[in-house]
Amino acid sequence: MRALCHFPGLAAEPWHEPQHFGWLKRLQASRCVISEELNAYQATTGLGEWGGNDCEDFDQHGWTEILLQSYGHNQAAASSFPRTMALLSDAPLGPREVSVVRQAGKSGLPRHSDQRNYMLTAHVVLSSSSEEEGRTCKLTVDGKSKAWTSNSEPTVIDTTFWHSTWNESPEPVDILLVDFWHPGLSLRELRAMQTFVDLEGSFLRESFADGEYSELPRNSMQS
Repeated sequence: MRALCHFPGLAAEPWHEPQHFGWLKRLQASRCVISEELNAYQATTGLGEWGGNDCEDFDQHGWTEILLQSYGHNQAAASSFPRTMALLSDAPLGPREVSVVRQAGKSGLPRHSDQRNYMLTAHVVLSSSSEEEGRTCKLTVDGKSKAWTSNSEPTVIDTTFWHSTWNESPEPVDILLVDFWHPGLSLRELRAMQTFVDLEGSFLRESFADGEYSELPRNSMQS
């Protein structure tokens, strides 16, 4: 499908090879560090710090998050993840968010599109559900599925393509989610898009503060 926020000329592929991104390799190799910070954060704050997505009712589908960065601005929780944020220091962040997300057991996100082709989204599995009897958590993009397990490599996807999740296990899965700029953007194009995204982020922050949730741009979702 054509993205609502469409940048012309970018290659459109549902899946991208994670080994093409050096910063992502370092994240994968340091999963234990990220998990340690997550465990410490939960021990300090409790489970109440997991929140829903402000633009969608994702929490109704078992998808909650700890937001670390939004539109280039570190959030309060980021101070509890200093080593994680340091590992991301050379990642091309900015177009949307960095967060730790949780897919609850026996739940999943319906098929939807984020409609922004100028960014890609990476997922690093931190803790996975039981893998016995094939009860895994799966990400499906453009009709192809990959399992999120303790042994799986990161996934990198173009979220303009229809995608969904389903966790067959009763246990939750925790994942580091990183939105980053599409590698096909030139430096000049990226700077132009950064200006656009800064304006979008300012609008969203003001809308959140005013409680104008109904006015926020929403993903295209199918039930």
